[in-house]
Amino acid sequence: MKGFFPGFLSFFMCGGRLYRFATYNRSSVSLIDIKDDAVHIELHNATHTLAVIVYRNIGGILKAPRHGQMEREIQESIVSRLNLELRDKKGNLLFEGTGFHAGLEIVGDVAKYFKNNH
Repeated sequence: MKGFFPGFLSFFMCGGRLYRFATYNRSSVSLIDIKDDAVHIELHNATHTLAVIVYRNIGGILKAPRHGQMEREIQESIVSRLNLELRDKKGNLLFEGTGFHAGLEIVGDVAKYFKNNH
């Protein structure tokens, strides 16, 4: 695929402030651990760390494109449980919470795209 590059985009709103973790602002993925029952990701920007653990739950099968045709099937959940922590660079906990209706879709070997990003 021409023009392909691994990137990510993540936002978190807390206390009226928007925290951005994305390729375009030089954030990095410091940890990505994908297991059968959970996905653990840690993102860093210049001033904060966002740690997310999503516990997989039963999902549905969706059709997805492959070579221009909707012939691939992927599993997606919209009822996964999510634990999230936001910390400043000194390690101070700014937010900690749990969500019970998190969306989760992992397709392919996502971790390989970020191996050189740690």
